[in-house]
Amino acid sequence: MQTLSEEYRPSIDKQREEWSSIRKHITDVMENLHNRDALDTYREIFNSNIVRGEDILISIVLTGKYNPRGLALLVSNINVDFPEFGQSLINECVRRFVFYFKKAKYHECFRMMILLSQFYNYDIVHMVVILYALQSMSEEIENTKDKGRREASMSLICATLMNCGKKLLDSSEEIHNQLLDQLRQLLQNNRNLSSATIYSIEQVLEVRQKQYKDIPEQELLEKPFPIEDDWSEHAILVFIDPDFLSIQPNFKLGEFVPTKKYDQEVEMFNILNEIAKKRVMNGEELRKEDTETIVVHNMTDSEATEFKKKIYLTLKSSLSGDEAAHKLLKMRVPDSDKQSVSEILERSMIQEATYSKFYGLITEKLLSAHRTWKDAFIITFHKRLNTLDELEPNELRNSGKFWGHLLSTDLIGFEILNDIKMTENDSTAQLRIFVKFIFQEIVFEIGINELRARLDESYIQPYLSGLFPKEDPDDMRYAINYFTAINLGVLTEGMRRELQILDEQTVGDTSSDEESEEEEEEEEEQQQQPKEEEQPKEEIQKRTSRYEPHQRQEGNEQKRDLSKRRRSVTPPRRQANNKRRRSVTPPRRGNRG
Repeated sequence: MQTLSEEYRPSIDKQREEWSSIRKHITDVMENLHNRDALDTYREIFNSNIVRGEDILISIVLTGKYNPRGLALLVSNINVDFPEFGQSLINECVRRFVFYFKKAKYHECFRMMILLSQFYNYDIVHMVVILYALQSMSEEIENTKDKGRREASMSLICATLMNCGKKLLDSSEEIHNQLLDQLRQLLQNNRNLSSATIYSIEQVLEVRQKQYKDIPEQELLEKPFPIEDDWSEHAILVFIDPDFLSIQPNFKLGEFVPTKKYDQEVEMFNILNEIAKKRVMNGEELRKEDTETIVVHNMTDSEATEFKKKIYLTLKSSLSGDEAAHKLLKMRVPDSDKQSVSEILERSMIQEATYSKFYGLITEKLLSAHRTWKDAFIITFHKRLNTLDELEPNELRNSGKFWGHLLSTDLIGFEILNDIKMTENDSTAQLRIFVKFIFQEIVFEIGINELRARLDESYIQPYLSGLFPKEDPDDMRYAINYFTAINLGVLTEGMRRELQILDEQTVGDTSSDEESEEEEEEEEEQQQQPKEEEQPKEEIQKRTSRYEPHQRQEGNEQKRDLSKRRRSVTPPRRQANNKRRRSVTPPRRGNRG
């Protein structure tokens, strides 16, 4: 066996080295997914052995870190000529969805379901897979009595329809309408639904009335190159039977595993690479044809400047928040420009010397007027999270108080805090200051008890996993210390209990080791005790007491001094008792003696 391992060692080392370079290249391509054109991304991904790095690419896609539409477009382009990759990706995605759904890990369920919805839009996965997932969620709503699980299933259905409802309506209108009827019934019959669930259902019903128009998630990106047949013919069908579900998801994808088919994988990649080069050439020719006859006159910059100027003057010329909101609503701003209004409003607010509720009242009126304003402000919040480093301390305070006020009104849910991670590695000084003023403003507006009640809702828990971590003990301690430092330690009681359980488990492991060491020490002492007992009595008598003098004298003086010393060095308690006895002896009895 040793000779075999030495024989294959160079091959394994070479594979590991190539695997590391493939991983680095794929990661770089995915990091620049938003900065490159779809055709350039497709060209770059084939600059390394995509067959050898199949598991690496699948693991990166399933992290949900990147835009699902961009990922779906790239996967669609690869799946046309490399269907083995598409099949492995869909299998793993479905297995992870089922696993997370059974474990009630709804945050991960959302990520898998949104990916599957976009894969369905781009003809990567068959409609049967989407129907299976929707049926599982529908049955969960009907059968379970757990409010949190029911509302999570409703939100999952709403998220699926918001991402692929248009294509599902075109493919199977009957099933689509059944789902909407179920949601409408739940909305009418259940009065205990959370505000976030009610908003999700109402949003889906409203979008359905507009035939899913102007929904960014359902606007398909343009394919970078044409193909000989229809894209839908490459859709992957998965038979989700007990045999399929018996295989657990592979969470170790992307780790190095030596292959025995190294030469076959290299040969297969060379074939795919030649096909990819032809695809890229066709895409470049198509791009040239489209750009030769197009002349663009850009007038958007001046129009955008005038629009922003008009909004800014409207804010500054109003005496109250109600007046400014009335003027903005009277302008009937299109949905595509509402995000610009929200950014102008937030930018004007942070430039004030101190936070003014003037801007908070304007935002309240806008959010109450129509749901499309909420989407605009949510996008603005996420943009602000990415630009906190650019703000001064005063601007951070104003921005934190502004968003804290909106969260306290419940017009914007705590779901927007999903991207915040309060850990030592993921948080910055600006983020900690920003979060501090958000929560302090919420406590000032609604009180600590109401804030705790909202954060303890089962629906909102998955969105707070980064802000209140409950897995890594180091992250938990860091978050506990942070919230305690800003006088909000009461919000960390759940983390403290979880941390105590983890500490008890670790202490239990160490205490067993200590007990074994103590037992060994006791055995050694017992072995040494007989040796001490065997010592002669003369030696024991010769031992010097700590109450006896260190030096001895000779003759009578020696006896006299020795007796005196013995009395003088008697322990304090005995000495005190002897004095009492001598003092109470009657003199008469002493004379008789």
